[in-house]
Amino acid sequence: MKESVEHIFQDLNMKIARLKILGEELRGDAPSQITDSKEKFQVVKPPFDQVQKKLRHYRHVRLVSESLYRALESSCHDHEKHSALVRLQPHLPISIGTNPYIEFKLRFSEYRRQAQSPKALGNASWLSLHTSRNEFSLGTGFNNLSMRKKFCKLVKSHNQETAEDPELCLGYIESDKISKYVVLFDDAYLTFGRSEPRSLVNLMEDVFSGPMVDSMPYERVGLAKQLASAMLQFQQTPLLRPDWNSEDILFFGKPHDRFQAREMFQGPHLDVCITRTNDDASGTRDSIADSGVGFIMHRWTFALAVMLIEIAHQKPITSLVSTYYLMSEDEQRWLAADTLCNDLARKLGSRYQAVVRKCLDKCLSENGNSGVEKHEAFIYVYVINELEQLKVWMINNDDE
Repeated sequence: MKESVEHIFQDLNMKIARLKILGEELRGDAPSQITDSKEKFQVVKPPFDQVQKKLRHYRHVRLVSESLYRALESSCHDHEKHSALVRLQPHLPISIGTNPYIEFKLRFSEYRRQAQSPKALGNASWLSLHTSRNEFSLGTGFNNLSMRKKFCKLVKSHNQETAEDPELCLGYIESDKISKYVVLFDDAYLTFGRSEPRSLVNLMEDVFSGPMVDSMPYERVGLAKQLASAMLQFQQTPLLRPDWNSEDILFFGKPHDRFQAREMFQGPHLDVCITRTNDDASGTRDSIADSGVGFIMHRWTFALAVMLIEIAHQKPITSLVSTYYLMSEDEQRWLAADTLCNDLARKLGSRYQAVVRKCLDKCLSENGNSGVEKHEAFIYVYVINELEQLKVWMINNDDE
């Protein structure tokens, strides 16, 4: 009898969630109306051409980043696993003459089994990798670092610590005969060296306490926007797991005060484990939906919503709901996030709350393959665009 009652309540909760989605669709996904007296301004929706241009860019970054993963995966046969801490940035094309390229910045190292996590590594190198093509001349005697399958050994042999040129060009790697990536040392080594990163969870637990509670509102909104942008750049690729979380978002530096913390917040990295032996590690999907079944249909979007909630509260989800990761049902996790979302207006304003609400509602949509472009456009217009506008408004109204 008890199990029957619980089943009825779960069914009702699911129907309520579906009705909320239906309401959003009937309203035409209208921009959120701000109710706070301090936030009375209208959301500016980007023009259609701009949206389509951004969506094309996100798709291009996904293709390039997956190819880069394959190139790194196949360039070293000395280690089964590697760790790549990828800098989160727009990855906009950089033009030099008639050959624009995309630059990826990352800290790269072999994964050490004895370490407690892939971040506890030694002998890491800070690298900058540029996209290239066969028709683009790589120069005479340019070294193919993929040929001998000893990428780690070759990079270490150049010794980044003693290199006279902090941006020394080492050669190139390739994932096929067309896609090539020029490899250079990155000057981030001069700033961070061998220092170990701290996860977003760690920052929320240890750094944002005492006088720093409820601090840095526009930096937190800016970080939320970066995470949403990263999702559109990397979802359905090996770089981003469907259940990515705030343990995967890393920062370098030691924020002893609010100003140092602000600078640190501007450089998030994504923790990516590159596995050579597992061909199924791609994480790619035919649809934006994780499996096309279940209560939560878009797991990347739900994971984003949870992190946006954590950023607003400045606490990990387990501090807000101690049993969160013990919940076995999607409905339970979604309802927990839904409850926490209702308290976000007093943290970062009703506009931020409306953005998170849209993510929570949208992750339940059953769009399937035909709705991929619509979903991406929704995230760009009603999440990334709105968070960017909110950040600008906060900066312009900062009393400091």
